[in-house]
Amino acid sequence: MNPKEAKQESERLYDQAFYEDDPKKQITILSKAIKLHPENADAYFERGNIYEDLKELDKALEDYDKAILLNPKAADVYCNRGSLYHDLKEFDQALEDFNKAILLNPKDPDNYYNRGNLHEDLKELDKALEDYNKAILLNPEDPHNYCNRGNIYQDLKQFDKALEDFDKAILLDPKDPDNYCNRGNIYKDLKQFDKALENFNKAISLEPKDPDFYNNRGVLYCNIKQFDKALEDFSKLILLSPKDADAYNNRGNTYNDLKQFDKALEDFNKAILLSPNDAEIYTNRGNVYSNLKQLDKALEDYNKAILLDTKTSKAYNNRGHLLKEQGEYIAALKDAEKSLELDPQDAYTYSTLAEIYGEQGETELFYKNIEKAFELNCPVWELLEDKAYNEYKNTPRFKKLLAKYQKEI
Repeated sequence: MNPKEAKQESERLYDQAFYEDDPKKQITILSKAIKLHPENADAYFERGNIYEDLKELDKALEDYDKAILLNPKAADVYCNRGSLYHDLKEFDQALEDFNKAILLNPKDPDNYYNRGNLHEDLKELDKALEDYNKAILLNPEDPHNYCNRGNIYQDLKQFDKALEDFDKAILLDPKDPDNYCNRGNIYKDLKQFDKALENFNKAISLEPKDPDFYNNRGVLYCNIKQFDKALEDFSKLILLSPKDADAYNNRGNTYNDLKQFDKALEDFNKAILLSPNDAEIYTNRGNVYSNLKQLDKALEDYNKAILLDTKTSKAYNNRGHLLKEQGEYIAALKDAEKSLELDPQDAYTYSTLAEIYGEQGETELFYKNIEKAFELNCPVWELLEDKAYNEYKNTPRFKKLLAKYQKEI
C-alpha cells in the first residue's frame, strides 16, 4: 500500500470508528488508522477522547500532545487537554490550554465555558462570571451556560439573578434534573421552603437514583424540622452511595436532633471510618458526646477537629461552650473569640459569648451578644434550659427581645 492509499485507508478507518459503540473496539480501529498514517492528528485526538472517557488519563494526555504536535492550530484539542489538566488539578497548564484555545477560536462558546469552570473551581468568581457571560453571548440556547452562571450568582449571594438563570436553564431543558435541584437550593437559601421542596421533588422524579438530590431534600427537611422525612432521605442516600461519609454525617446529625444518640454515634463512627480526616464529623460526634454529658470524649473530638482544620469555627465555638460548662471562662472566651474571627456571622457563637458573660454577671455584655445572636437568626428560645439564662429569661428586658425576634424568625 503506497503512502496515498495508506492515508486514504487511515481516514476511512477514522470515519468507521464513529459507527462503533464499543470504546475498546473504537480504540483498536483508531490505532490501525494511526499505524497506517502516523500524521493523522484527528485519529490521535479522537483516541485521546476515548481514553479520557475510560479514565486512562495518561494515554489520553499522550494522544492530545501528539495531536497538538501534528496540528498546533487545533483549538478543540487544546480545549480538551485543558479539561484533562483541570481534572488532574494541574490548573496552570489547564488555564494555558484554555487561553490558547480561545486565542485560536475566540467564537467557540465551549472554550469560555470550560475556562469558566476552571475559574469557578479556583474561586475566581468574577473571572468565571465573565467567561460564562461570553459563552451565553456566543450561544444563548445552551442551558449549561445559564446553570453554571446561576451557581456563580448563588455563591455571590445574588439570588434574584441566580433564579433568573435557573429559570432560563429549565425553559431550555425542562428534563434536566440538575436545574431543578439548583433552583431548589436557591429557594432554600431564600427560606422559601415550599418552593424548594417542589423543585427537589421534581429533580428526584426525573432522576430517582441521584444521591445528591436526596441529600439536598434531606437537608431541607432538617431545616423545617421534619426529621423523620430527613431520615428517610439520608437513608436512601446511604443505600445509593454506601461509601459517602457525608451521608452518614448528615443522618447522624438528624439522629442527634431526634435525641437518638446511640444511632447518631453509630453513624458518625462510620463516617469517620470512611473519612478519617474530616474535621466536621469529629465536631458533630463531639456534639453527641456533649449531649450525653461525656465531656472528656466531646473535648477530645473538638480538639481533633481543630487539629485537622484550624479554620473550623464550629469546633472552636462548641469547645468554648463545653469549657464554659466546666467553668473555664477564660479558655471558653478565647475559643468563642477565635470562632468569631473565623466566622463573624455565626449566630451561635454570639449566644455562647452571651452565656459566658451571663454566667459571670456581665449583664450588658450578655445583652449585647444575645441581641446579636437574635439578629443573626439564632433560635435562642431553644437554648433557655442552659443555666446561663436563669438570671435573665424572666426579666422584662429579655422577654421583650424574645417576643420581638421569635415573631420575626
